[in-house]
Amino acid sequence: MRIKIFPNNLEILKKINQENKIPITALVNSCIYEQLNEKSNLLKEFKSKLAKEQTEVKIRIYENEKEFLLESSKFTGTNSLNQEIRFRLLNTIYKKRFLSPNEMQSFYNLKYQIKMIGVNLNQISKKLNSNQQIKVDFLMESISKLDEKLDENLVEIKKVLDYTNSRTTA
Repeated sequence: MRIKIFPNNLEILKKINQENKIPITALVNSCIYEQLNEKSNLLKEFKSKLAKEQTEVKIRIYENEKEFLLESSKFTGTNSLNQEIRFRLLNTIYKKRFLSPNEMQSFYNLKYQIKMIGVNLNQISKKLNSNQQIKVDFLMESISKLDEKLDENLVEIKKVLDYTNSRTTA
């Protein structure tokens, strides 16, 4: 596949490529992912492209800083000192923040719960469309429970997003 890029934009991409040793294709893909807000795909792309080019960096930190990072790693779900440092470093380098493993897991759980609500709604609609006799009380109770679950999920999504936004602005 061939695409045309304005010469000025190509020069900018080449300059970034030379400075950071990131392939132009990866740069373009990351711009697309940013626009689509597909942070998980951006992270996967980033990891797969640079996995072969990793270098070891050693740093010295105080014991209390190490303990803080280890405690923090339990909270974010990275579960190791190296992953926590890498996670924090990537979040300071890039304008669009990466979600921690725990934040991603929360979204996956919420997605699953919303999917199950959809399955329940589908079952209700099948019964309605099959002209089977349905008790109105049972139907209203089922719809009320689904509405409550949706409200709970909305509150949970807002909590995760508020936390993530507060973390990224700090």
